[in-house]
Amino acid sequence: MARYLGRLSAAGRFAGAALVSRGGHVLLEAAYGLADRATKTPNAPSTIFQIGSVTKQFTAMAIAILAERGRLRLAGRVCAYLPGCPPAWRPITIAELLTHTSGIANWSTWRSLRLKVVYPDPIADTVELAKEVPLAFRPGTKASYSNPGYVVLGAVIEHVSHMTYGAFLRAQIFARLHMNHTGVYGGGPAGIGHALGYLAGGTVAPTRLTAESSAAGAIYSTVGDLARWDQALIAGRPRLVSPRLLRQILTVHAPCPYASCPLPQDHGYGYGWFVGASPAGKLVNHSGSVLGFWSYNGFYPARDVIVVILANLDTVDINPVSAELNRLATTSPAAPPAG
Repeated sequence: MARYLGRLSAAGRFAGAALVSRGGHVLLEAAYGLADRATKTPNAPSTIFQIGSVTKQFTAMAIAILAERGRLRLAGRVCAYLPGCPPAWRPITIAELLTHTSGIANWSTWRSLRLKVVYPDPIADTVELAKEVPLAFRPGTKASYSNPGYVVLGAVIEHVSHMTYGAFLRAQIFARLHMNHTGVYGGGPAGIGHALGYLAGGTVAPTRLTAESSAAGAIYSTVGDLARWDQALIAGRPRLVSPRLLRQILTVHAPCPYASCPLPQDHGYGYGWFVGASPAGKLVNHSGSVLGFWSYNGFYPARDVIVVILANLDTVDINPVSAELNRLATTSPAAPPAG
């Protein structure tokens, strides 16, 4: 695994960090390339990266936590939990937002509208803009990836919990799992320990669109924090939701919301996760990207295998990289016991 990533890095095809574990034993925890090219600061396993759409699994868990506490129903209509809901959204359920089957069009189809606005509150303002865009299809009739749908879920979290999206995640997930280097990016310069994202030409990626992606893609984290999150889901300790509800999160409810799934093993979409199967067993995963960054977080629950990849180079081809690390993680010989 280290040789494979080392070859990619030497060829200019990877910069970032990766962590692979099996049965609680770390098989790989390494970093490659530079976090800041101007200061020649190297990436490290502790470097903080933007994780893009890997954010969605945390948004989905926040919704599930509220559902378990009786604050909302997954089968309930979103308009029951969102003031000022437009008439077109009245049939949409929370579950349809989670599975990209709501019909709310992805913002790639209304980018020109977004660029006319400066956002003081990315969740509230994106929801207001989404209300102006016609639904792409009748809710529940098909699957099509919708970042704004997850921003709407962020607005639901804020309205129901009476907390900001970032504060709710920090209190109910990050703090409970001791994910001390994870949070929601709100704009501004990169903090201490954060990697800069780089575009193909070597320029530093702008961060405005990252902040605006909010509940769909604005979380930052480390490979260690994400592995801690995965381990909690595998072991159920600490328990964030009941085993029954966790199984519901990690079950296919809709077809893949793209023309094809990112990985050959994927069968469809759960709540914030792609879910599939392979000879190595059930695979739960999600990749993500924002300008200058790529990410992948996946695990095999029955095998207790975790693969986390975070990159700060826009040209990284994350799907074949994650597929190869998954293969190596599930087929490589077991490491000898410590001591």
